[in-house]
Amino acid sequence: MPSTFGIVDLFAGPGGLGEGFASLVEDGHAPFRIGISVEKEASAHRTLTLRAFLREYRARHGVLPKEFIDFHAGLASEPDLSAVDAEAWQHAIDEACALARLLRSQVDANHVQYITAASSHRAPLACRDLPFRSPLRHGSAARRPSWGPKMSG
Repeated sequence: MPSTFGIVDLFAGPGGLGEGFASLVEDGHAPFRIGISVEKEASAHRTLTLRAFLREYRARHGVLPKEFIDFHAGLASEPDLSAVDAEAWQHAIDEACALARLLRSQVDANHVQYITAASSHRAPLACRDLPFRSPLRHGSAARRPSWGPKMSG
């Protein structure tokens, strides 16, 4: 069986580097899998979460969600992606971590052990297991996904 390498993407920004690794497929095998992505800037984290959701949704269904396509075509309002596919949304929340206090936080042995295990797939990969929390909450109507710059006027 071909090897699969876990990716731990620190200071991920909107996730372009991780997306490049995740999109590589050789002979039908994807050798890289993003285990966890970390970003502290809010708008980049929202994009990171969206990328994780779309990647997971496409893996499950083979296509992008119609609600997402219709939104970008101007045919529908912004979708609540947690309602489109709750499991894919939860996967995205677990993969994309927003660490607003990353630089002020002390990394202890548990964090290092978790990140090491995540990169080698020896532990469940979930941002919720870390002592930091994403500002996005699964199922929260008040914190629906919102992507890209906000237009004014």
